[in-house]
Amino acid sequence: MLITREIINKNIRFHNVHVTLDGKIDLRSFTYDDLSKMIDRYKNLLLANGAKPGYSAVIGEQISLSQTAFVFACAELGVNVTIIDQPHGKNPRPNMYVPGSISTKLKLMLPITYLLSVGREYTVNNDKTRILMDVCRRTIIADEFTADFTPNDKILAKPDTIFLRCTSSGTTGTPKVLEHTHEFMSELVKRNSKMFYGKMGVIANLNHGSSPATFFLPGLVAENITDLFHIQALIPSKLSSTLTQLREKDIHMNHIMFPYSTMIDEFFSYEGNNSECILYTLSVIKQEWVEHTKTKKIKDIVSIFGTNETSGTVMINQATDHDFSENTYKKLDDFYGIHITEKNELEVGMPIYNKMVPTGDAFAKHGDKFLHLGRSNLYRINDLELDLNKYTAMLKKECRGDIIIDTNKNSIYIVLWDNNINDRIVKDIDRVMREDSGDLHFISKYDYLAESEFLTGVKVDRQLIREHFRNMVNQNTLP
Repeated sequence: MLITREIINKNIRFHNVHVTLDGKIDLRSFTYDDLSKMIDRYKNLLLANGAKPGYSAVIGEQISLSQTAFVFACAELGVNVTIIDQPHGKNPRPNMYVPGSISTKLKLMLPITYLLSVGREYTVNNDKTRILMDVCRRTIIADEFTADFTPNDKILAKPDTIFLRCTSSGTTGTPKVLEHTHEFMSELVKRNSKMFYGKMGVIANLNHGSSPATFFLPGLVAENITDLFHIQALIPSKLSSTLTQLREKDIHMNHIMFPYSTMIDEFFSYEGNNSECILYTLSVIKQEWVEHTKTKKIKDIVSIFGTNETSGTVMINQATDHDFSENTYKKLDDFYGIHITEKNELEVGMPIYNKMVPTGDAFAKHGDKFLHLGRSNLYRINDLELDLNKYTAMLKKECRGDIIIDTNKNSIYIVLWDNNINDRIVKDIDRVMREDSGDLHFISKYDYLAESEFLTGVKVDRQLIREHFRNMVNQNTLP
């Protein structure tokens, strides 16, 4: 089986939703035939620029029908879609464009044949695509070519052709390039599509690892999806306003995936009844979010567990489970093999590839549920890997203390073991974290504690420290 336009549900109506400068929404609707013609246009454009199976492309286009068309144009020609999480290299302002400064992960993905986009203004003004313009072998801006809509049924991909490339996390060592084939991804997408129905709102695609198989592509394939809305409103306030305006048109979303859990926090801070909508996250469901399902502000929240190596969905957690807890998951089905080693390490059996993949996650099985015990080698906060060694070294250089990671709360704490320490070091680490992560990582709380009170045997009990910080209210938080 291949990833081609033939797997798309031909009855879906597609909608580009754009928020205008005056805060109103501009809604433009399309059919499958419109998408198919656009795929033909981009296939013809790629072939005119020498595209061949095995070439690679980064799609530097904002969420829209054009972005989807680029994906399938590449797929049918055997050009792999390359996902670049973070192209910026180390510099004093990592979210700003600095010529020649690229990340280690981007270097690993080179060479990249194409950067694909629609218009020059967006491509040049976007920091991420400006960097990619420097490193990709050729930038193709579609609007600068004559549009050729000649029907093109050429399929150059084969089942073992690479459809998607991304990198592993690399937090505990050198990251590596990961590749997923048409056969694996098409089977996974078909399986995941069974989760979705009705109207789907999409606010981010192609922004993280192998995650396109968890939401974006399954939504296109799902037999019971009627409408797919490309919502260009990453800012939660704009998204809330957009959903309100859509509801006034009697358009209610049934599914939305948030790329970062911090956005869900912000989303719930705005008024609005989205009682028909299920939210999806690749992060942990916070206990405080569950209340919103009880008050019917949202229908449900689903946490998808997987890795870049496995893609997903391997397991899920749901806020509406009667025995909900933040760190308990269940199998969706038997698509993946799940094996817990004697050391409680999770290994995932991969269909198609016929291999076992170690995840670095520790789980304990309780009945039909799996209790997540944490990770020994990797921490993700707000769905972004944290370089714990770097910040720990900064702290240890100045004083006695520890950085405590709370993945359940997506929080980072600092404990200082001497009362006479100036808290300047905390502010310095907070500043560097924010710069490194684009404000996704920061110090949530810090405190001066007596080490003897948190010892279990000869070791500091980090869970006791987490509970201490969780119980703190508005104390020792950075501005």
